[in-house]
Amino acid sequence: MALHLAVCVLTGTRWLGVETKQCGVAYWDQDNPDTVLTDNRIVAIARGLCIDPGTLPHGIIFRASGPVISDPIEVLKLRDELVRRGVGLLIVDTLASINPWDEQGVTFSKVITSLFPMVESGIAVFMLHHIGKPSVDNQGQKHARSGIEAARGHSSLAASIGAAYNLMMEGEDRYIECVKPRYGRVPPIHINYDEDFAMGLPDWKITISSPRVGLSHENLTHLIASNRWQSLTSRKLVEALALKGFSVSQSTASRALSESKRLYI
Repeated sequence: MALHLAVCVLTGTRWLGVETKQCGVAYWDQDNPDTVLTDNRIVAIARGLCIDPGTLPHGIIFRASGPVISDPIEVLKLRDELVRRGVGLLIVDTLASINPWDEQGVTFSKVITSLFPMVESGIAVFMLHHIGKPSVDNQGQKHARSGIEAARGHSSLAASIGAAYNLMMEGEDRYIECVKPRYGRVPPIHINYDEDFAMGLPDWKITISSPRVGLSHENLTHLIASNRWQSLTSRKLVEALALKGFSVSQSTASRALSESKRLYI
């Protein structure tokens, strides 16, 4: 999911129906072998978005060889390097792998606050983390952790972050739930995940999309005009919208094309 977000931000493509601002992306990976990221999944995700992997803008994948978070000087060096390279999004995989402090202690939130210089410099920091183990009551019953308390570690973590999202699964339904919104209330984003062919083969493809993203008629006509799609057929318009994460019927596309031509030409 994080790599899918990275590819979408690198190319300015909608991510699960959400607009992205195109910018440089850095992926701080302390968990995976390099080949898993570069040779396999990034390529498969790009193919799933109908993007030629060879045309992807350059992102940065790096691994720290020593302590960074606990050394303010190293953090500032990292920030300056990311700013120099035009990075606007830093994905950390995972919080536990870069954390030098005790997860159960109040100092656990230091791993977040240590990266505040990134945010102050205009870099959004997106951290991956794990949920905690279920709690066991005095009757021996297990209770799964949920909401903002689902994340593993001290409660100080929840207080130090700007927003939190849980990746959930119920049966075959996968969705992202915002359990600590920055503003207002964010509806769940439902996910279609499809992995074609065998992992690592030349034609391997990963498609991730939101099946419940729609467009109002007004927004659709404006989108057609802003992208200069008036000359497309309704079928081609449906395909173009799908690449941007939208789902519309061909009849809706046909009506919107007619209205867009009337209003904007």
